[in-house]
Amino acid sequence: MTKLFHKIGLIIWYAYIVITMLTIPVFNWRYAREHGFVSWLFLGEVVATFKAVAWPYYAITAVGGQAGAGDTAMTSKERAFAEQWNQWLEDHPTERNALRTRAIADNMTKEDISRELISLMVRFSNEAKIDIPQRFIDDLKKAE
Repeated sequence: MTKLFHKIGLIIWYAYIVITMLTIPVFNWRYAREHGFVSWLFLGEVVATFKAVAWPYYAITAVGGQAGAGDTAMTSKERAFAEQWNQWLEDHPTERNALRTRAIADNMTKEDISRELISLMVRFSNEAKIDIPQRFIDDLKKAE
């Protein structure tokens, strides 16, 4: 009986190691894509690799529906706003880069960056003559 448990334990261990080896490049690629290559180079690969080692947690939370921790489904209105907002940011690199520069140079807090982003979003919504969905303001305020 002990040999059976030992074999089962080894099978589980080997499966865990194989899946970990497969998830390491995935988690590193996702981290680099979401945070940028330079951020990934400066210890981002360590964070992503630790997340890959903890893959069972992410698998369980994804299956259990807890990965997003809340209502993450966007309405069509919110999705349309997000697409227009992203396009506006792409069309206005000066504003985006100025905010990044100020954030680094002035050592801005997350609260300050959130306020700046909200003011940019208000400017965008005024130019586009559309209302900002409350969800976007709430998400930016959570960063404070």
